Amino acid sequence: MTRDILLVNPPATQGMAANREGSGGLGTVTPSKLPGLLRPGSRFLYPSQTLGYVASVLRINNYRVSVIDAVLEGYDLSKTLFRMNQRCFRVVGIFVAHQTLQGDIYFIQQVRKYFPHAILIALGASTRFCYEEILEKAPLDLVILGEPEILFTKVCRALETQDGAFSRTPLRYLEGIVTRQDYQRARQGAQTGTPTKNLDFSVDSLGFVQDLDHLPFPAWDLFPYRKFPFFTVTGSRGCEQGCSYCPYTVAQGTRFRSRSPESIVREIAWLKTEFQMKKLVFRDPVFAFDRDRVLQICRLILKNKLDVPWECESRPDHFDEELLRAMKEAGCREIKVGLESTNIPLLLSLNRVKTREEAISYLRRFEELVETTRKLGLRARAFIMVGLPGQTPGAILETSRYLKRLCSKELSPWALHVKIFTQHPGLPLTQDGNEPQTRPYDLKLLRLQLEKELVPPIKKRQRYGTLKMWALGAFKNLSIFLYRLPAIGDRLSTLDDQ
Repeated sequence: MTRDILLVNPPATQGMAANREGSGGLGTVTPSKLPGLLRPGSRFLYPSQTLGYVASVLRINNYRVSVIDAVLEGYDLSKTLFRMNQRCFRVVGIFVAHQTLQGDIYFIQQVRKYFPHAILIALGASTRFCYEEILEKAPLDLVILGEPEILFTKVCRALETQDGAFSRTPLRYLEGIVTRQDYQRARQGAQTGTPTKNLDFSVDSLGFVQDLDHLPFPAWDLFPYRKFPFFTVTGSRGCEQGCSYCPYTVAQGTRFRSRSPESIVREIAWLKTEFQMKKLVFRDPVFAFDRDRVLQICRLILKNKLDVPWECESRPDHFDEELLRAMKEAGCREIKVGLESTNIPLLLSLNRVKTREEAISYLRRFEELVETTRKLGLRARAFIMVGLPGQTPGAILETSRYLKRLCSKELSPWALHVKIFTQHPGLPLTQDGNEPQTRPYDLKLLRLQLEKELVPPIKKRQRYGTLKMWALGAFKNLSIFLYRLPAIGDRLSTLDDQ
């Protein structure tokens, strides 16, 4: 077991469904009784790309790595502990997220009971904001701050003894982590290191990986990948827009960090060859931010004849007709866009737009996007939010009326989702830093009301569009069959003669 390492995506708490990759790694939680949400095999359960990257870097450095994805497997606590006990691991990395934190802490407490000698390490994008609570409540050895792909391997190297085993060597001077000893010294007022130092040439002061092209592809072979509803590729991290409600800017920073188009397309080809990928979801927060990069990705997909359907997400004002046509030709089937709200003062206060003129253009570009996607046969999935800081019932009503008007003009998006704003740690919330106002209305009931009013007419158009696409596809297949029928008859005749 000298170089054996286990990575765990902990089970969800009873009655809930945990998606720790959601919201840029800050996590999302949904009641598991709701139909179609975050269940194993559901489209909303993102594969654990964080653990996939960490495992891949560890393997390159000659560590033996195992992965238990309890969420994907549908394991409860006892089943997860049973799986962990099948082999002896000295180092255990545990994926934590802010939205699943209490359940994660309880899981760590139980792991410590059953494996008292293991070195337990917490990792995930949320740790920069909640490492104190984790170390206060959970019997961990240390917490990795920032993106863990490179730092986790550095920690393992530092923990190794000369004979290749792992020991609880003091890691006081290893930057980018907080150990239990560091935390205890800090509570006592002693001098300790700070996580904001320059960590390494490959990681910046906040723990963000600077050159994403240097990361290997995720080690999906260590997962039960046949249960994935799709595979994911992250071609970029971070967003320069700086919307004050967005978890991605907190989890990934406000600097746009991009991989090269060549690296992205190599990964797509690898997924298709090695794992027979049927569907791809790009996890870039703003996929179309760099227009030229997207066009190059599309050209390379076509050049390499990578016939795989994919989807992405970005702001509505990042798209134009030429770009959407290129994406459609390269296999794009769906785009997700955050409209969020149509109330201009709210968009300004949340830094979604900078000026009133930009806000007007933003809404016009959304309408153009919906119209163009309908014309090209692409699916546009739109998102609006309720409970945003400073959002009033009147602002929500304005957004509802706007979308109803689009429906009346047959300009509704292919699908619409109403999301409740989540107060993730580290969010600036508003430009002046104020906390959100007290919300006097029941957000869950409000969301249900909006979905009842807005989604049915969109679903009706969606069913019509789906039927139309099916009919066109059936007609195309029938045409091909009739065209090839003489050749098929000749071939059958040849077989009879033989």
